[in-house]
Parts: sequence; structure tokens; C-alpha cells
Amino acid sequence: MPSPFNTGSTYIDRPQYGLPRDLEYPFGLPEGLPTTAFSNGLASSLVVFAGQGRLIGFQGYSNKASAQFILVFDLGGLPADGAVPWFGFAVGTGAGAVTGNYSVYFGSDGAWFNEGCVLCNSSTVATKTIGSADTSFNAQYVPQVI
Repeated sequence: MPSPFNTGSTYIDRPQYGLPRDLEYPFGLPEGLPTTAFSNGLASSLVVFAGQGRLIGFQGYSNKASAQFILVFDLGGLPADGAVPWFGFAVGTGAGAVTGNYSVYFGSDGAWFNEGCVLCNSSTVATKTIGSADTSFNAQYVPQVI
């Protein structure tokens, strides 16, 4: 049965409370959420958060003179080169552009991460091959406990 307090599509994860599925958070996110994590200037990686949480989205800018990839990991810290990401995508390769903006949005529900969330640039998409400090990162997330 739908909740009489259903005011949107923001959900909280309830398995830690023994409930069978995600339930909507009835009044939206509390004040101060989502939280923002960002690189101070250009960087090669960003640990968005450690521990469980929801990544709402992220964006940034690639200043590299050639194409590169942004990789996303479900980990609490930056992995060693050769690690396999959750997913990756090319930056700056469209319409003849080399440098450029990028963004990913998972909706107001976000994407669940069990160990944490790490973003990094890489010269390869299938495995991590860290690049130089030529990318800006800005991410919005909700920690597990809200």
C-alpha cells in the first residue's frame, strides 16, 4: 500500500532495519543533504565518501590534452592500478573536443555504494591506470544514516 506521506521519489534503504525493500523517505531529505565532496582544483582522484551511502551524481571538467576516462569504484579508498571499476566513461572525446565537462546523475534516489565511493581519471576504461592531476571532481551524496 502506498504511503499517505508520499511526497516524491527520495528513498532510504531499509535492509539494515530488517524491512524487505526500500521505502520512500516521506518528507524529502533532511536539511544539509545531500552533502558535497569536491577536489580543490585539478586532481587525479576523489574519495567521495567511505562507508555505505548513496551517490546522487557527480560532475567535473577534464583539462587533459587527450581523451581520458572517469572511473567509479565502490571502495572506501583509492585502489591500486589494475583495479576493475564499477563503471567508466570517456571524457572529452565527443564532437572533436579533447577537454570538456562531464556529468552523471542517478536521480534523487541515488546509486547505493556498500564500501564507499571513489572517482578517478584513467588512461584506460577497463582497469584503473591513474592519470595526472588534470581533472576537477564535484559529487553529491547522502551518507547511510540520515
